[in-house]
Amino acid sequence: MYFPFYRKDEIITYRKIIDENTYEVREKHTITSLNDLTQEIPHTSRVISENNIDISINQNSFEFKVLKKPERKKIYYDIRRNDKQEFKLIVKINPNLSKNEQLKYQFKYKRKNLKRMFKEQINLIENGKVYPTYKNTYYQRTNVVIEQPTKKIVIRMEFPEDYPIHDYGAYVFLNKTSNRNYDEEKRIKVVFDDNVGGNPYIQLEVKYPKINHNYHLWWEVPSKEEYLRSKK
Repeated sequence: MYFPFYRKDEIITYRKIIDENTYEVREKHTITSLNDLTQEIPHTSRVISENNIDISINQNSFEFKVLKKPERKKIYYDIRRNDKQEFKLIVKINPNLSKNEQLKYQFKYKRKNLKRMFKEQINLIENGKVYPTYKNTYYQRTNVVIEQPTKKIVIRMEFPEDYPIHDYGAYVFLNKTSNRNYDEEKRIKVVFDDNVGGNPYIQLEVKYPKINHNYHLWWEVPSKEEYLRSKK
């Protein structure tokens, strides 16, 4: 648990595999202040593979937009990067967001593809090591960690056109542990849609997620042969 609580969030995250080389992240945040101390909101993204050390996130590759803000408030943002291949977006509010005031903003960036498209690429990236599900298949996952009171989270993973999805689901872990919360997993709504603008997606949605929990959306990765066959 984290105290005191300064804000209540609603987070909608869209992540999309553009092609074999490009990965796009879009996020929209609705922040409601619970007191008069909300001044900075940090967002951190980590590079999880040595194969992605050439990640480039800066003001030129980044789009930030304020959708709604209280009058007489100025909103700034800053992008910082460290030697751990992490970048942090800091949203700054001046003067502080007062109790019950609301701020809405969104951001988008593209980077080298962290999500492998095919089974063969997972083997390549992980040096032959395979991460099986209970069905002995390959999978990838994306996640969000809940550290503040949050009204709702949505995670959507979008795939290339005609990308075949065989299996998918959600896991919930106590943050920084391998302890799953099976009761919380029962509350999660996960849907798959393969007929929206030609781009299939999997979406996780949960209202009032638990603080200090890590919500994962996972999917089975097809082979390149399956993908090419589906496009015929």
